[in-house]
Amino acid sequence: RDFCLSRGLGDVYKRQLTKRGWPRFRAVLSLPREDVRPFRRRYACTSHRYSLTQSQFDTLGLSEALLSAITKMGLVTPTPIQAKAMPAVLKGRDVLGIAQTGTGKTAAFALPVIDAILRKGGRAQPRSCKALFLAPTRELAVQIAENVKAYSAGTPIRHMTIFGGVSIRPQIETAARGVDIVIATPGRLLDMIDQKALTLSDVRHVVLDEADRMLDMGFVRDVMRIVKMLSLIHISEPTRQAE
Repeated sequence: RDFCLSRGLGDVYKRQLTKRGWPRFRAVLSLPREDVRPFRRRYACTSHRYSLTQSQFDTLGLSEALLSAITKMGLVTPTPIQAKAMPAVLKGRDVLGIAQTGTGKTAAFALPVIDAILRKGGRAQPRSCKALFLAPTRELAVQIAENVKAYSAGTPIRHMTIFGGVSIRPQIETAARGVDIVIATPGRLLDMIDQKALTLSDVRHVVLDEADRMLDMGFVRDVMRIVKMLSLIHISEPTRQAE
């Protein structure tokens, strides 16, 4: 259930993922060709190994609470990355999405993850979270958090941002109460984990936003350490992968 996003996927990035045994990302959606062609022509889109999906948010399978929130934001028609990725994420598939800046990548992963958390229900345990969104910079983490706040308005979803350059104490205090979604930069997240202020044991959704940029900025070891933690958790408890 990982969603890996980037502005562009270079050969170096591909080698890094392959070299470290990253799971193969896939999204396989099946729709009649006649439903796909008009949308493809409208947005001049191409796709690889998966089809374009429905062209309205209310046909993507989102809950009424989320549809109400995005309608108030003036969103009606999904962008190509949203239309292609969201149904796959809603089905619990691993997705690798590549799109230009400003095409709505945040909504493409945030909306279906929020939807999944709402449907699953239950309160997050202390010092834990249900979803992890990793970002390379503080500015991007804050931007994602603002979008998550807007998308989840009127729902019980709780989120927090974790980044360096500020006191860690308020972040530890917030994490102690448990949150649904953590939006974090890799370094400060590891600081929190090392101090046992946060555990990833309940994480069911992982997003790497601008993953190529994270690697370019030297976060390879941090990201792989985090991924390894998640892998060990799910290997030791295989039933959770099937949820």
